Amino acid sequence: MPTSMSKSQLQPSLTIPIRHSSGHPTYPTHVLAVGSSKSSANEHVLMFPIHSIVLASQCSSLPRLPNSSLPSSSTLHAPVLPLALPSPAAFKILHTYLYNHSLGGVLQALFPLPSGFVQSLSHNTIQSTLASGTTLHQLSSYLCSSAGSSLQGLTTYAAHVKELWQDMVALGLYDPELWDAVDLAWEVVLGALNLAAAGH
Repeated sequence: MPTSMSKSQLQPSLTIPIRHSSGHPTYPTHVLAVGSSKSSANEHVLMFPIHSIVLASQCSSLPRLPNSSLPSSSTLHAPVLPLALPSPAAFKILHTYLYNHSLGGVLQALFPLPSGFVQSLSHNTIQSTLASGTTLHQLSSYLCSSAGSSLQGLTTYAAHVKELWQDMVALGLYDPELWDAVDLAWEVVLGALNLAAAGH
């Protein structure tokens, strides 16, 4: 399946050949063609295979998905749903999270963090870190030094967090654990920007 496609070439559905494997695979039901809300006609959209139940159960503002059919023995006919989001690139992070619910994976996709912190990450850890000025400062220092104290690099990281937040709002994603993770990311990157600006 293509990972991206020109918007002008989009079809109402994609026919995808099925490779047979052992076990009981769960084939995607739809394909999302995610483009920017500030799009132009010749733009490329990112293509994401999805299972309707996974997204519809977590994204309250997702448009109604068209009916899909069961796969035949050799092909899958997946309806394509064009979706305009503030940041198609940030949706990659959300698409992965909707399936694996890895808070550490979300933070790692936004900017560098100590691997020990990310591996042991739970919602409780995020909440206690948000309440601990010392830990927040340590994470901000780590991020600031990993970016070489570059304000430009840190501003890019801040933009990643903002874009993820905008996509979550647009999709109606009400997941308290994910919102807290994004709050943490924002606090860490703002702290790193302050340290860099102070010439730390």
